[in-house]
Amino acid sequence: MEKIIVDSSVEEVKFYINGAIVTRKALLGGGHGQVRVVLDNVEDSVDPKSIRAYLSSGYVRNVSYETYKKKPEGEEVEEKELKKKLRKLKRRREVLSSRIKGLEAYIASIDQGFTSAITAFMATVSTGRADVASVLESARRLREDREKALEELVEVKFRLEEVEREIEEIESRLKRGVPLVQVGRIILDVERVSDENIELRVSYVVWNAYWHPFYDVFVDEEKVRVNMYARLVQGTSAVWRSVKPFITSKKIGRVQKVEPSPWYIRLRRYEEEMTMAEEPPRVMAAKVLPPRHMKVEKAAPKPSFQKAEVILGEYIAFRAPSPVDLEPNKPLLILLSEYSFDGEVKVFWDAFTQQDPVEFVEFKNTSNASLPPGPARIYKGEIFVGETSLGQISPGQEVELALTEADLLETKRRQIVSRASKTFVGGKAVLRRGYRLTLKSHYKSEVKVEVYDRIPVSEEPEVKVELKEANPQPAEEPRMGILKWELALGPGEEKEIYFEFEVTYPAEDELEGI
Repeated sequence: MEKIIVDSSVEEVKFYINGAIVTRKALLGGGHGQVRVVLDNVEDSVDPKSIRAYLSSGYVRNVSYETYKKKPEGEEVEEKELKKKLRKLKRRREVLSSRIKGLEAYIASIDQGFTSAITAFMATVSTGRADVASVLESARRLREDREKALEELVEVKFRLEEVEREIEEIESRLKRGVPLVQVGRIILDVERVSDENIELRVSYVVWNAYWHPFYDVFVDEEKVRVNMYARLVQGTSAVWRSVKPFITSKKIGRVQKVEPSPWYIRLRRYEEEMTMAEEPPRVMAAKVLPPRHMKVEKAAPKPSFQKAEVILGEYIAFRAPSPVDLEPNKPLLILLSEYSFDGEVKVFWDAFTQQDPVEFVEFKNTSNASLPPGPARIYKGEIFVGETSLGQISPGQEVELALTEADLLETKRRQIVSRASKTFVGGKAVLRRGYRLTLKSHYKSEVKVEVYDRIPVSEEPEVKVELKEANPQPAEEPRMGILKWELALGPGEEKEIYFEFEVTYPAEDELEGI
């Protein structure tokens, strides 16, 4: 069977929460009869069971997939270029080395000529026929020639050292070699029935490409802006060039429908209990039932700050505004959508635990979109204040989001009443406690504060707890001993909360936990 290797390109990538569907396209020459078509250099993590192939004309008789190892894309060309550069550098080294030898010989000849000239000069001096001016001029010219030759020798030696370093580096890289990478190939047995060119499309699932939601939350005085991003992760061995990602909140995977099974109960007979008590313990085999599964509906850093196109449907879906390059293990952030909600910043103080008060914001998801869970960066205005994780936020859901410490609210909790008495007439003991909470605002505008404290909760029917006094009254009836007040404090304003409670218990007993 004739074998044809065709080039393919990534036409589309659909990103799901737990995987991605890749579609490649290729052009196959027309003809008749069966051929084996090979799509080489595809991802190394293709799920073979998910491969589907489409032809504009003809038939696909069989599809298979395999992986193999090869040098990374472009490395073979780079290796050739390195070897070519190495040859040039070695020729350059020979030229420089030859020049150094010539300069050293020239300097040696100058030195020898200078020595000969001095010897000749001394001989003429003894005979009285010395031409001093001529000798000095010759010595000056020799000295200048020697200095120029020395300067050139130093420069050529420096260039030779640089060439030697480059040669050593290239030889080391060539010696180390390049680690092989694993890639895949899809093999299709195709029957062609047309002389026209045939369009071939192949789609498949890869599990190491997916997306995660990521958020920036900006909190102003009365507005909460939520920017939702997709963090695209591409962990395959291939480079996806100029693709326009399609992003959906759907998950892909196989599910099964489990038939409900009966729930059996039976009586434990007294005779059986006696028999079991006399016998040694036995391990009873439990009936193994098929696992329960979630109901799944059938499927119908550089940031890009262009908002993605929102596609309405059963699940959230977006299409990136422009093509992007996705390289292995280089996550990319794409802005999916921007939301703006009415919000209110408040302060939370749990006086009972004496923890520092915390600012939080309340807002309601008034959009029609359900925001999937994901990490978020929190900004107050334009100032980064921390990170958190958002849970699933459904349309119409009210959200409370902690922001930062409320360091402009001064708080204090003091115990001002503590009395205990035991009256043996009636056999009751009484414990009374009172607390004063003080809050002072240093905010520049009015701030709303939710204050929480506690009164004890009895676990014994003989112990009675009663709230005797509270000023102001709690905002709602205490539940499980938790008291809540809602206050509004203006700039520089100070307010107090006072409450007392009484515990009555049997005089012969002692209280624990207070």
